[in-house]
Amino acid sequence: MKRFMSVIMAGLVVMILGGAPAYADQYNAICDDTNLDDTIKSDVCGETVRDDRSIVDIVQTLVGVAMAILGTVAVFVLVIAGQRYITAAGDPGKLKSAKDMLTWGIVGLLVAAMAYAIVAFVASAVG
Repeated sequence: MKRFMSVIMAGLVVMILGGAPAYADQYNAICDDTNLDDTIKSDVCGETVRDDRSIVDIVQTLVGVAMAILGTVAVFVLVIAGQRYITAAGDPGKLKSAKDMLTWGIVGLLVAAMAYAIVAFVASAVG
């Protein structure tokens, strides 16, 4: 385990410190292109582009990100609950704890799915 953690830490240090610097010109000829996508022009040329998204679009994006995070957490909870259930070795207290964790993990997934459905319904009704 100690060796594993050392390898992980060394990998993180290499990833953080090992990047090569990028030297770019102050001005890119691509900024003169009028057919350029606004997001690219904003990123590359430093020009501020007005965002025309509505509040509904922003809320839908935020809910989508939240659902991705909640889904990932729920999968981890379910995997840990399954691992605890398997390794309970017949101990009634550990089995009950694992079953409760599994139940609440599934309830959490259902609540998140219902929240997503409600936001999608309201967003479609609003605009």
